[in-house]
Amino acid sequence: MVNVRKRCAVVLALVTVGAVVWAMRWHDTALVDCSFATRAVLRYHYNDTTRDVEVTNADDVAALRDSLAGRTSAEFTTSGFTENVSVTMLGTHKSMTFCPSLGGAAEFLMADNGSFLHVSKEQRRTFDRIWKRYGLPFP
Repeated sequence: MVNVRKRCAVVLALVTVGAVVWAMRWHDTALVDCSFATRAVLRYHYNDTTRDVEVTNADDVAALRDSLAGRTSAEFTTSGFTENVSVTMLGTHKSMTFCPSLGGAAEFLMADNGSFLHVSKEQRRTFDRIWKRYGLPFP
């Protein structure tokens, strides 16, 4: 009977610690909302190429808004972010700049605050398709 109580106490302690860690990580995240954006500018200043391209199609701007929706985190799993390869979402009174992972991971560095944005693989594929549609090579 004592062993059962000890095991239950250990399991309860592990569950409690896990819940606290999860709550702390959730608290440190924020939703990213680009619904303000009516324009987008793709920046590619990399490998001897310098191009800034305004996204002209409203559907492409909407797709970029959707592909950049997610939660921020202080943690990232890849390296290789630069503002020289970025997209800036622009609205009347607000802008946000996102630097995609150069390795192709579904992560972006938010240049404005240093947070990382994790998105789904499908969101990243959408971003990459738009990037290529405007004739920009990807590193």
